[in-house]
Amino acid sequence: MPYHIYDKMKSAAILILLLVLAIVAASGFAFFHFANTAKNTGQNQPPGASLPNVSLPLPVPLPQAPPAASSSSLPSSPLDDIPPLYPQFNWSQPLPVVELQALLYDNRPSEPDQAKWFWATLDLPGQEWTASEIVPCDGNVDPYLVDFPLYYQTQLRDTRGWNDNVEAGGLLLGAILADGPWGSTQGYLKVSGENIRVVAASWQNQSKSSCPLQMVMKVFVSDVIPFNRLDQPTHLRGSPGAGMVVPAP
Repeated sequence: MPYHIYDKMKSAAILILLLVLAIVAASGFAFFHFANTAKNTGQNQPPGASLPNVSLPLPVPLPQAPPAASSSSLPSSPLDDIPPLYPQFNWSQPLPVVELQALLYDNRPSEPDQAKWFWATLDLPGQEWTASEIVPCDGNVDPYLVDFPLYYQTQLRDTRGWNDNVEAGGLLLGAILADGPWGSTQGYLKVSGENIRVVAASWQNQSKSSCPLQMVMKVFVSDVIPFNRLDQPTHLRGSPGAGMVVPAP
């Protein structure tokens, strides 16, 4: 082979080798630079800065457990064990009232001397709910005159231990009771420890005619009162002697 041809082939081979080495070196530098930049990006982000957006599959949310049953639905004391309002009527918001002669009591259970007997009544503060409806001449009066009173008799006396009269502390206590041609009131009371409470349900035909009836229903719930409040009756009859002293139950 002539020398000048061999020399040209040798030069070409050297140039090709140098080109390959240059490409490999450039690729290595680019990879090192990319890896170092990605590392620094994760380390040098300022607080609160966001990383580059990356599409990842969203996690499947776990099913939420049902809320735990609230203990607030349970009565905090026996005197708070009161049924819901009769569900068949549309009731007003409660209003503060004073129920006249809501509680009646006398000392006959503990006083053998009839000359020392006394009878007393006590007006009680509390809240009252009201519902009113017009009943036409061909309407059914049972929801007002029968079902409504029976609901509170069943829910209070038969189910929750309230009574229309109770003997406690040497006294006979009675809840308000009234009955007439145009209305009726039935009260229930409960004594717990040294406290008393009264609940009363009443209906009244305010039109005072056979039809149509203008029915008004009321539910009264007294405040909880201490037993020694009976020392200060609203009305008193009889001979309590030198000062009326009511013993604790």
